[in-house]
Formats: sequence, C-alpha cells, structure tokens
Amino acid sequence: MKKHLISIASVLALSINLAFADNLVFDPAIKTGTLDNGLKYYILKNEQTKNNAYFYLNVQAGSIDETDEEQGLAHFVEHMAFNGSTHFKKNELVRKLEQLGVRFGADLNASTSFQNTTYNLQINTAEKENINSAFLVLSDWAGGISFDVEETEKEKGVVLEEAKKDVGRRFYEKRATYLYPNSIFAKRFPIGKNEIIENTDQKTVKGFYQRMYRPDLMSVIVVGDIDKEEIEQKIKSHFNHLKVSGSLKRADKTLQPFEKGFANLVEKEGGSAFIQVLFAEPYKNVDSDSDVRRILVRQYISSLLHLGFQKLNQELKSPQEVFYSNQNLFQQRNLNAFSIDIVDKQNEQALEKIFSTIKGVRKYGFSNDDFVTVKKELLQANQTDSLREESQEKQLGDILSYIQSGNIRQDKKQKHALIERYLNEISLNEVNDEFKKITQGDYFVEIISQEPIEFTQKQIDKINKKSKAYNFSKDFQAAASLMDKTPQKQAIVSDIILPDNDIHKIVLANGVVVYLKDIKTTKNKINLLGVKKGGLTNLPDVQQAKMVNALFNAGNIGKFEKYEAQKMTKQYSYGLSVSINQTSTSFKGQSSKDDLEKMLQELFVRFTEPVLSQTEWEIYQKEMKSDIEKRNQTVDYRFGKEYQKFFTIKTSEQCR
Repeated sequence: MKKHLISIASVLALSINLAFADNLVFDPAIKTGTLDNGLKYYILKNEQTKNNAYFYLNVQAGSIDETDEEQGLAHFVEHMAFNGSTHFKKNELVRKLEQLGVRFGADLNASTSFQNTTYNLQINTAEKENINSAFLVLSDWAGGISFDVEETEKEKGVVLEEAKKDVGRRFYEKRATYLYPNSIFAKRFPIGKNEIIENTDQKTVKGFYQRMYRPDLMSVIVVGDIDKEEIEQKIKSHFNHLKVSGSLKRADKTLQPFEKGFANLVEKEGGSAFIQVLFAEPYKNVDSDSDVRRILVRQYISSLLHLGFQKLNQELKSPQEVFYSNQNLFQQRNLNAFSIDIVDKQNEQALEKIFSTIKGVRKYGFSNDDFVTVKKELLQANQTDSLREESQEKQLGDILSYIQSGNIRQDKKQKHALIERYLNEISLNEVNDEFKKITQGDYFVEIISQEPIEFTQKQIDKINKKSKAYNFSKDFQAAASLMDKTPQKQAIVSDIILPDNDIHKIVLANGVVVYLKDIKTTKNKINLLGVKKGGLTNLPDVQQAKMVNALFNAGNIGKFEKYEAQKMTKQYSYGLSVSINQTSTSFKGQSSKDDLEKMLQELFVRFTEPVLSQTEWEIYQKEMKSDIEKRNQTVDYRFGKEYQKFFTIKTSEQCR
C-alpha cells in the first residue's frame, strides 16, 4: 500500500480572502466569463515557463451520464475525438498536434471519469498561429467530431484492448460494491462493458456525443505565457457557434447511508495487504475560511500521528504505522481513513493497532511538545511555499479542481496569510477535539489482502474491545542541535567561472570540488547533489550495499534515532537522501534559501558519523520479509522470474 499523509500541498493549494471574510473569493488574476451559450472560460497569465501554455477543455459529462445501453460510450467518444473532425481528417489531426509540439496520444491528451471528460494540449505560444490551431482543435472536439463509420468500427478494437481488466481496475470495481453499493457510481464505470462496445454503432456513439457535449456543460481553461485579452477574444470566436439543444436529465448521484460493517477485498496480484478503519461524514468543498481551518486542523492530526509513531515504533521495534487520510467519494461523502500495512500476515494485530491508536488519541490526546514541533513544520512549509512561484501546471490543476469539485482557487498572497493566521490560532485542544469528532459513530473496516481473511463482525468488535489505548501525549525534549561542534573551515584552492555555461567552480583544500549554478526561473529553492565515484559494481555484496543504503535513509542522523532526528529537523524546509547506483554514491537534497545551513549540517553529520541504527535494522528486516512475500505472489514478479530463467537457459545453450 502506498503510504499517504494528508499532504501539506493540498492545504497550500487553498486560497483565502485578505479581509478574512468567511466566504472565499475566486482569484481575481484569473479572467473568467460565460458565453451566451453557457460555456465558461478561465484564463490566467503565467510567464514562469516562457512561450508555453496549457489549453484545456473540460466537459462535465462522464460515465454516469450513460444509459444502460451506452455503458462505455463516454470513453468511446473520447477516443473518437482523435479520429477526425470538422477541420481535420484523422491523419491531419495527428500531424497538426505533432506540429504544435504536443506529445500526442489519446491517453496523454484526454481522459474520461465518472463525471468529467477532459481534453488537453500543451503548446509553444511563440508562434501565434499555434494558438489559433489549438483553439481550432479544441472547438472541433467540443462540437465537431466526425464519427466516420469506418473509423468507429476500427476504434472498437482499441477500446476493447484498453478495457482488459488489470489489477487496478479489478481492485476499483470490487471496492465499489461495498463502499457505494447500488449507486450510479457502482453501475457506470468509465471503461464500460465489452459487449456494449462490441455491438455499438456509429449512430449510437454519436447520439451520446450530441446529447452530452453541450456548451453549458463545458469549460475552457488557458494558463501560460499568453495575452489574456487576446485569448478571451479567441475563445469567443471559436466557441460561440456551439448551441444548446433541449433539456437534460442528469443521473441521481445519491449514495446509500453509511453503515457499520466490514469487507475483505482479495486481490492476489495486488502486491499489498492493508487494513483501513473508515468513518464517514458529509462532503464539504473548500469555499470558506472555516473550510481552510478544518483542513489545517486535520493536517495537524496527520502530522502528529506520523510523528507519534516514530517514537512508539522505536519502543515496539515495529514497522507498522497508522496513517490518517481523507477520501472524497464523488463530492457526496468524505471518508476519514485510518490505515495500516499488514506485516507477516499478522491481521488481527494490525487491526488492533488501529483501534489502539484511535482509543489512545481519544483518551490522552497528542503530545504538546509534538504539537509545537508540527506547528513549526507547517509554518515553515507555508512560508517557503509563499516565496516560490507557482507553476503553470499547479495553477491549472487548481482551476480544474474548482470546475470539477467546487474548491475555490484564490490569490496566493492572501492564501498564505490566512494559513499562517490559522496555524498560529489552532490549539492542541482544538486538534484533539477534532480527532474525537471524526472518530465518533459507526465505522467500516476494509481489509485488502492477497488471501482471504476470515473475520466476522463479532471478531472485529472483540478486537476493538480488547485493544489498549496508546499514549501519544508524553512529551520529549530533543537535543538543541545535530552538531556538537562547528566543523573546521576548508581553504579555497581555486575559484573560477566556467565561461561556456556560467558555472562557478570552487576547489577546496581537502580535494572537494564545488559547482554552483544560479537558476533565475526558480525562486527560494536550492538543489544539492554530492557525488562520490564508486557504486554497487565496486562492492563485494550488492544486496548488503542496498540494505545499508536503505538503513542510511531510514531516518536516524548520526547518534540520534529517528524520532529525535525528526523533532530536530521537521521545522526546517529541506530534504536530504542518499542513493547508490552501479557506478556512484550520491547525496541529494533540496532546500529553501534560509534552511541551506541546516541541510548542510545534516549532510556533514551523516557523512562524518554514518551510524546505522540497530532498532531500524530490526524494523527493516520485519518489513522487507513481509514485502518480499507479498511481491512473490504478483504476476509481474512471477513472469519476470520465469522470463529470466528462460533467457538464462537459452543463453547458456547458445554459449555451448
């Protein structure tokens, strides 16, 4: 299972109103409007990447808008968009996209979900004609797909090939049967049904397109190095011709009431095994100050839980950590999820650890000392982000989130001001109270495994009852600094500028060579790469070297174990890791300008005092043994093993 915390990025994606009014105000830098036919547009200038812009068409129509006889046609229409249109025959469209510099491919340039179909182009805007061409392509997709009979028949095979159920798709469809049973979302998967795709015809596919591709369901987004006024005029000239025809009946998106229960989803080839305890609440999109505060409080919960387990698991010598996340079901319901990996098939112990965690925080709360540490971390992350320019992709994603989910995108400066205000206002009591709020009432236990797990509701209740509350509230004072003393300065032997690439080269007395390069396009971010020649090919035991590398990245820094090390470094905005490949060993780091000194201090300690923790070694052994057993059951691993065996035999025979 991929381990997720509620990302600080999801918080920093929010925006706020400088006047601190409760209702958030949409970013005034984004030029918005609605054509007479109902089509909406959003235009934002961003020159961070010169002569580059993103052009998106979002249609609020997806698989839930299909009838019983149309299952899969929303996705089929998306495919047909690349098979010819009013202004482009199939091959002409491909050539035009390639001329625009677009990385062409149906999966790259379009996607279909339950509720939306999205088309996208990334083009070079230095040539003005490229902008006209991009809008011509988008407007053809919006209202001019040709649906040639022969091409429609040919595309069936492509869609059916894509519809072959891989592990991820099987997993998703199985999960739907118990998370949102009997809803439209459990009946209308975007990939559809093979028998309907096989037997459909041009008239039926085109019928879905004509019914659902309405301008009042469409939005055009343009973000990049553009002139907003010019783009607005081009949108009007290219999309005004689209017409709305007739009324439209939308699908009932209601989900059944959430109930206590459990489910075991068995997927042998999934390569993972984990348990989640889920608590439900009504969905709320982010459109007010109070929503920002709520998300920040939950960020505190996620980070405090993560930090608390670094301390607890050192005592237990356990690799199992309970993670908190929030899952949105189609803007209908939020699921507050507490999840844990199953290690060594210890199913009951894993579930008990979740219940012990929930009981413990509800009873004792979190540590005040940990709360202070996390507060510093979140404030620093917010400050660092406020000094960085937003990428075109980030801004486009925010606008798309607003269109599809209603999450307000606002002015960056105001956003960070409100986040800082709330991070300082939120108290430990508020965090503890919010934890109690999200863990009250009925819960649902979800078990994902490679083999069936024979739990009953009675057994689950018994495990919950016998679980003992963990105490995360104990305070711990970390050391003041990673370094006991300041390292000796090295004299500079030479200092030159390489004229070909404007790189600063410095040679120190100890032989270290330093290269410095100023990058103007990225603010408040410093990348560090330290390379030493000699990698896996120089070592007698490659596997042991990989283990050492994993332990070196496990979290301890010199003499400090993982928990104390995190307490000392979390308040700073930098990251540092070690990697080893066939020919070299390297330190890689990224830091804000203000925290470069702290990153270099950690680098010095890890380089001069490379202590491997015995506790982390025992934790690593348990986790790796369990992961290897899970991996060995997957199709990819078994296929690779058989292929390697076959290839080795064939090679051996040829060499005789």
